[in-house]
Amino acid sequence: MSRARWLHPALSAGSGLAAAVLTACSSMTGPEGSAPDLRGSWSYQAQQTAPVLTFSGTLLISSESGRSINGQLQVLETNQAGVQRQLSGIVAGVVPNATTVDFDAFLEQIGRRHVGRLAGDSITGSWVDDTGEDVPLGGTFKLRRQGSP
Repeated sequence: MSRARWLHPALSAGSGLAAAVLTACSSMTGPEGSAPDLRGSWSYQAQQTAPVLTFSGTLLISSESGRSINGQLQVLETNQAGVQRQLSGIVAGVVPNATTVDFDAFLEQIGRRHVGRLAGDSITGSWVDDTGEDVPLGGTFKLRRQGSP
């Protein structure tokens, strides 16, 4: 199973975020090994590079079928002034091999693509949004397993 690769046109090949996303995508050529069971609750921490925002919350992967995953993300967004707001949305993605996770989180109807590496009970990687703006938003994220079904 391969996933369509999306990359915002404003991301140049020389940008650090583009390099991270492209590097992660290059390993997604097909199934390798068995897909890990990711169902359950994960703590979610993320940073946005500009404007600077932090996100803290919970990702619940409620279903996994083959290499597909589905669930919900609930986060608290905090800006540099300390102003906070709640965001939540659905999550859908794939686990193309035993160490890569590729999912979209739809917060405020905006797809935020996350590509990360699974190591033990943690997933770390980069994310980029799908708003169509000239300068895309993005950053890094980390998930840590809280429990399994």
